[in-house]
Amino acid sequence: MSGTTQITAKTSSESLPNDVNILKQMVLTLLGQIDDLSGQLYYLKRQLFGKKSEKLSPEQRLLFENLYDQIEAKLEQQQRQQKTEPVKKNINHNGRKPLPPELPRETIEIMPSQDDQTCQICNDSKTVIGTEITEKLEYKPACFFVKQYIRYKMGCRKCQGNISIGQ
Repeated sequence: MSGTTQITAKTSSESLPNDVNILKQMVLTLLGQIDDLSGQLYYLKRQLFGKKSEKLSPEQRLLFENLYDQIEAKLEQQQRQQKTEPVKKNINHNGRKPLPPELPRETIEIMPSQDDQTCQICNDSKTVIGTEITEKLEYKPACFFVKQYIRYKMGCRKCQGNISIGQ
């Protein structure tokens, strides 16, 4: 923590360290102490208020003596892992992961209406210029399957515009 100053509950926020790693260590140490103290509190409450058959004998107390040391060792191990493992951020995250290819698929093709298949400007028929595929996980009793919706996009070759898509 800090070299010579004692940090207590009455310490002002200005005198706390600004280093994030030191603050993380402080939090982990305090969490370890809270776990230890809550275990001690549970033990003492059980000794005071527990039924006679539920009270622990003094020999059983020895089973939990190493608990604080084990918690401290785990915290130190976590701190070492945090220092060695760089944080990986997926910059190119484009939504959910694709559904597994081994699932059976039911394809539903959706074409634009007949009115949208002809160009309103030159009255020529539109051609397919692409598709939009949307997958939705469905469930039938005792099996999963993927419903795949293919929406055709149509556009006029002459006008190079007036694009319609299946609804």
